[in-house]
Amino acid sequence: MVGYLGRKVVQYVLVLVVAVCVNFALPRLAPGDPLDYLLGDASFQLTAEQRQQVLAQFGLDKPTAEQFRDYVVDLAHFRMGTSVRFGQPVGDVVAAVAGGAALVASRRRKGGAGKSDDLSGPEVD
Repeated sequence: MVGYLGRKVVQYVLVLVVAVCVNFALPRLAPGDPLDYLLGDASFQLTAEQRQQVLAQFGLDKPTAEQFRDYVVDLAHFRMGTSVRFGQPVGDVVAAVAGGAALVASRRRKGGAGKSDDLSGPEVD
């Protein structure tokens, strides 16, 4: 029994490590400038100094190894930054969506939820 649990723990840790590495690497391997993704068309209107400020704000001015270290430390402390899509802390977005999903699931068990339930995320002003 201990051997089985030990193997399972090792498997879960390996899956977690691979998921963290892939999640870090994919955006950096994507073609193009990261500012184009983060800012859209507004990135073309930035001066060189403004570009450097935005890169520093997101930590993209650091070497990749340092970015990865910061990423892992932030994950360990549940600091996931600000959502690019919603402009809110990622933890708040996840909590809002998870709370909505739990509400819909509980309503579905009671037969009260329909196809119109919106789980797209929090409202953005």
